[in-house]
Amino acid sequence: MSALCTAVEFGDACDVTPPVRVNSLVQFLKAGSVFRASVRDPGPKADKRSRELRKRVLGRHLLRHSSMEARPWSESPVIRIVNDSLGKPRVLCGSTSAPPVSFAHVGTRTWGAICPRGAAVGIDVARAAEFNRGYPFSRAFCEEDVVVTLEKTNGDKQEAAAMLWSAKEAVVKAIGCGFHLLDPLDVRVVPWFEVGSEHILRGQVRGRSLEMLVPSTRLDVPVAAVREESAWVCTALLDRAHARERGTGGDDLMKTEDQLEG
Repeated sequence: MSALCTAVEFGDACDVTPPVRVNSLVQFLKAGSVFRASVRDPGPKADKRSRELRKRVLGRHLLRHSSMEARPWSESPVIRIVNDSLGKPRVLCGSTSAPPVSFAHVGTRTWGAICPRGAAVGIDVARAAEFNRGYPFSRAFCEEDVVVTLEKTNGDKQEAAAMLWSAKEAVVKAIGCGFHLLDPLDVRVVPWFEVGSEHILRGQVRGRSLEMLVPSTRLDVPVAAVREESAWVCTALLDRAHARERGTGGDDLMKTEDQLEG
């Protein structure tokens, strides 16, 4: 799937936030930084076409402001966003592939994140209202993880669930498979430490399902979680070099992503 992006999308009415450096994740990178930003559609629509427009506006915005490398796409009037068979996005300018990106949508706002080449990023957003009493908590969360996370949400179970689910989604997006090849219970999320207003979580991917992606039964992925627009915004980072040093299969994971994109 691909779509063209012209230089002007929503025009001056487009509400785009300045890219924010996710400083808490820098320590998990060999080099470079992770940035995130968001854009709101000025209209009331939240349909697929509107989401695709927001992704393209946000992709260009992140590329122009992330200052990672020489950027031939910053002067180009057209970029493309293509998705692989599992839905992982990639930004292209002509035949040039931009650094890794990820997107998430809530209503008429879209969040995006970008990281250096050689790493992978995932971003997701969730609100407490999505996790009412009828939600099948046992299918998505380990009870122990919920109990521990309650300490970070003042005992609010719905807020804890929103933080955990957003983190889980961000982790599987960074891996590149979403929940197509992994089960929500394969991904555990536990609080790690805090940096300012950000909660740093440890995404622990375990189990036989992971062996479909890497020759390993464990993978640890750091996640930065922050409250924004009455929602939990989680950004997960997987750096190949850092993962290799820690013995978590980073090289094999990135090879698998390349195969999926091909």
